[in-house]
Amino acid sequence: MVVSERPRTVGTAPWQLDGSICMPDAERCPGLVLIHGSGANDRDHRVGATRIFRDLAHGLAARGVAVLRYDKRTFAYRERLASRLDDDLTLHEEAVVDARAALAVLRQEPNVDDRRLFLFGYSLGGLAAPRVALLDGGLRGLVIAAATLRPLEERLLEQIRYLAALDGPNARRARRALPQAERDVKRIKDIVGGAPPLLDERLLERSPTYWLDLARHQPAAILASLGLPLLVIHPERDYQVTDGDLHAWRESSAQLPGLELRSYPGLNHSLVFGTEASSPDEHEKPTRISDDVPNDVARWIHSCC
Repeated sequence: MVVSERPRTVGTAPWQLDGSICMPDAERCPGLVLIHGSGANDRDHRVGATRIFRDLAHGLAARGVAVLRYDKRTFAYRERLASRLDDDLTLHEEAVVDARAALAVLRQEPNVDDRRLFLFGYSLGGLAAPRVALLDGGLRGLVIAAATLRPLEERLLEQIRYLAALDGPNARRARRALPQAERDVKRIKDIVGGAPPLLDERLLERSPTYWLDLARHQPAAILASLGLPLLVIHPERDYQVTDGDLHAWRESSAQLPGLELRSYPGLNHSLVFGTEASSPDEHEKPTRISDDVPNDVARWIHSCC
């Protein structure tokens, strides 16, 4: 299928974001918005030499799904955000607001069927996607990839411990960071449990407000209340989201009757196939995400329509 890519603007001042829409050569096609993982990511969601969102957008558009992606707020306004203390910054400001704005843009596309709109929440975006869907109220379904239902701080600590056990510069940095990360996670648990936060306190590089907000919005409960079709993509070679997270999704299946869970042997957190133990070093090799992911996502979206 012929695919075209066109620029789009997401949101309004003072947080306008540059974006792109990938369109199939089809009329009234389903549409999807991509929600970033953690960090300051551009619309292609570059991780090393891999462009996760570009590959997803082009792969899905070639299979009949229009895809809107955009530069994340923390990428486009990195200096502005770094110049102030973000005590009030939560996942809502980081991801939810802009994903809702992106859905509004997608609804204006003449060749997109606004009755068949979906979200793809990747990594941290998997925590944001249920909130966006709840506020939107008009989506057909959700795709959540490489994401956790467990507390984020626990996953970050497990990730640091994994890296600390490897060799090389990344391992040395992780070993230096590990004691403070363990103290931070304990402190986060205390604050969530009712301990008062300190002025200008930072825990795992985020404010206490950020962690309190995450604790208040449990993704499994939101997904259960939505009752929407849900496709969960679990990469088995992922050290950021592990077998414990796959188990958590399976445990939630009774409360999520619309859940379809797909586990991919050999895929890492960037949805790239490999055979070695996953590490940050492999992201430096130019590669593309596995075709299995856009294939399966496109088939699932069309089956929901």
